[in-house]
Amino acid sequence: MGEVYRALDTELKRQVAVKVLPEAVAADAERLTRFQREAEVLASLNHANIAAIHGLEKSGGRTALVMELVEGPTLADRIAEGPIPVDEALPIAKQVSDALEAAHGQGIVHRDLKPANIKVRPDGAVKVLDFGLAKALQPAGALSPGLSQSPTITTPAMTQAGLILGTAAYMSPEQARGKPVDRRTDIWAFGCVLYEMLTGRRAFPGEDVTDTLAAVVKLEPAWDAIPADVPARVRQTVRVCLQKDPRQRVADIHDVHLALAGAFDLPDRPPEAVAPTLHLWQRPLPLLAAAALLVVLLAAGTLAWLRPAADDVRALRASILLPEGWELALSSQGSASTSLLVSPDGERLAVIARGASGEDTILVRALDSQIFQPLSGTEGVTSMFWSPDGQSLAFVAGGTLRRVAVSGGPPATICAVGGMFGGGTWNQEGTIVFSMTAADGRTRLMRVPAGGGEPQQALASELEFAIRPWFLPDGEHVLFTGLAVGDALNPAGLPLFVARLGSADRIQLGLSGSSNVQYAQGHILFLRGGTLMAWPFDTGRLEATGDPFPVAEGVETQGGLVLYGLFSASNTGRLVYRSGAATAGSSELTWLDRNGTATGTVGDRSRYLSVELSPDDERAAVAENGAEGWPDVWIVDLGRGVKTRFTFGAREELFPVWSPDGNMLAFAAGSDAGVRMYRKASDGAGAEEPLLDDVTSIPLDWSGDLLLYVSVGAGDPDLHVQPLTGDGEPYPLVDTDFNEIPGAFSPDRRWVAYVSDETGEPAVYVARVSGAAGERARGKVRVSRGGGTQPRWRGDGRELFYYSAGDDALMTVAVDGTGDVFRADPAERLFELGGRLAVRSPEFYSYDVTRDGQRILATMAGVEPADAAAPITVIVNWTAGVE
Repeated sequence: MGEVYRALDTELKRQVAVKVLPEAVAADAERLTRFQREAEVLASLNHANIAAIHGLEKSGGRTALVMELVEGPTLADRIAEGPIPVDEALPIAKQVSDALEAAHGQGIVHRDLKPANIKVRPDGAVKVLDFGLAKALQPAGALSPGLSQSPTITTPAMTQAGLILGTAAYMSPEQARGKPVDRRTDIWAFGCVLYEMLTGRRAFPGEDVTDTLAAVVKLEPAWDAIPADVPARVRQTVRVCLQKDPRQRVADIHDVHLALAGAFDLPDRPPEAVAPTLHLWQRPLPLLAAAALLVVLLAAGTLAWLRPAADDVRALRASILLPEGWELALSSQGSASTSLLVSPDGERLAVIARGASGEDTILVRALDSQIFQPLSGTEGVTSMFWSPDGQSLAFVAGGTLRRVAVSGGPPATICAVGGMFGGGTWNQEGTIVFSMTAADGRTRLMRVPAGGGEPQQALASELEFAIRPWFLPDGEHVLFTGLAVGDALNPAGLPLFVARLGSADRIQLGLSGSSNVQYAQGHILFLRGGTLMAWPFDTGRLEATGDPFPVAEGVETQGGLVLYGLFSASNTGRLVYRSGAATAGSSELTWLDRNGTATGTVGDRSRYLSVELSPDDERAAVAENGAEGWPDVWIVDLGRGVKTRFTFGAREELFPVWSPDGNMLAFAAGSDAGVRMYRKASDGAGAEEPLLDDVTSIPLDWSGDLLLYVSVGAGDPDLHVQPLTGDGEPYPLVDTDFNEIPGAFSPDRRWVAYVSDETGEPAVYVARVSGAAGERARGKVRVSRGGGTQPRWRGDGRELFYYSAGDDALMTVAVDGTGDVFRADPAERLFELGGRLAVRSPEFYSYDVTRDGQRILATMAGVEPADAAAPITVIVNWTAGVE
């Protein structure tokens, strides 16, 4: 990192170290300016264990840092003499952790921590050198100091293998891969240094850089090399520091310091009794207890309000941030997306979060702790809910309902949930009630033992739609929102019901809206706009006992068609919620190329449900959830990025479909009478015209004078055709005992691509269309590899696209429909979407493809940066003052 000289500060008469910067830095004006800014930040550090920066001097074209001169050997010199006894090593390690904690508190990461950068003075004081200089010397615009950017490696000393390995051996796996780094990289390096002090050998040795980095990325240290007299707490500390996945690594150096200080001593046991592959949350009970003690003590000073005195009736507030590198997973599948939940006993918080891998995972944190722990095996989670004792979570991933203990261990399967999942709840008797869309298209409440089994209907009454159940305290009555068969849809929202398990009777409560609800401490909680409301409710009489009153303002919502508020309350007076802008959990219209690379966005951020390109690719018709909570159709000028509202009714208006010439739009509108199709000039002129007397129809595609639509009135959705000229009568095109939705004609109208769940999962099929009035499609061919939804044709009919939920990818199939037999090549993955597609419901089209097949316009989920970092608010005694 430069040549270092001992020098005399003639002004203050003190010995200093002068570090002359490398020519690559000094000769680059932009880099030098950036270095000076970084050095100013580093100079603000004032800690007994950090070598201080006194100034930056320039003379004769040379630039140098003036630094504190630290006498004594480096820690590397001391380790060269052999392993350091644990009673000598721990005081050194604690001082190094103090230095890291002080710097991390200022947002500064060392990035090059190693024994050669640690000096031990004769009086035993430890000084960490070159703090943050790895970033300060980095070229402008670089993301992280990977191997080629390491200050040590880029000096002339790089020809000395020992110095090369001296840096590579302490790199974290993410640093070795050139990925962005944070303070967890320093914690990894600290673990390497501590291991080396105790064993006298490197944790990741190698003959050259390649071997060393391979060991860092793939191998485990020789754990049996740690002396048997090293306390178990110290061995475990090294292990949690050296977790290769940064999400599973201990995230705060202060936690490490407390463990080393002996605050949570564990009984000693031989090293071989500790399995090297187990994570912290998978450790046996004594270790878990110690870890719990660690985080409790850690939080005692800052979260003392979590244990208010018995006579304290104040409502107390605090904020919680997700770990660095994680953000709350904001989904558009609003009916089931429980991303934020406090346990019934109020002791733990569970969130569905997304980290660097892009996979949604459950993180759990004790409220009197500062540590979130990911639950292994919950990757790909879409919904979750607590067990009544707060010791387990049920969650949905990959079409399966599972349960997992918060203390760790592999998840257990409860049952399959093949249809759309609409939320779940769990009572004290071990019964789970959940919402699921069945093969007949109806969304019912089902019940299943928490230990697993075959789901059965939870209620004797027949329901058209029932979502988001919530058990009342007796464990027999369930709150839910929905519609009974034959009930009219209220444009103000879904009605709230309460029903007893197994009963045909249900009580409609005087509350309608699009929000989720839950019961806690004598109140039903729900959202009205962005305001969290509490409605006094008597669970004995099953009726309200007062008017709703506000509890919190600006509560964030997520979801598309049906919104879900990010709030949750325990049975013990603790309430959690997250505040957010109206667009939080929203999406953007994003242009993607065939590699999946985003090339630009169109219009503003909103809650887009579907997108349809015009025949000339110059406009897009979108359905989006508006401020009123119900969707409208808008038309977007793709060249100018300007949106024009197309529908204005106080009802659901969605599923827009262009006419072949682009002059008309067909769309569906939901009202008290049902869902009906209309058409209207695309320039907005004139009145809308109803297309069918059928009030259960949704348009899918418009080709020539034929409108393809789905009828959802009687049982399963089926494909029908409506001739738009003459006196032609509608007729079924694909009508089976299964669900067929959505579908699209091929450009030459000889074929129809559609989705059917006849095998138990949605898959894409193509069938022949004769064109004769009244004739059904025939000769179907399955084209999707596994599951698939949302089929789209290229303009020339030679390529078919579809979305694979299992792969989370856009797929492509080369096809030939010029003959009498439809031919399709094996489906290939075009690109993965990384969980970014905003709405993945099979009935919505979340993307469209230009006629040439080279660009994709998709509704991509996104969160404003401020929302992604927004804290979670915790209120203790939220009912204080209610009486």
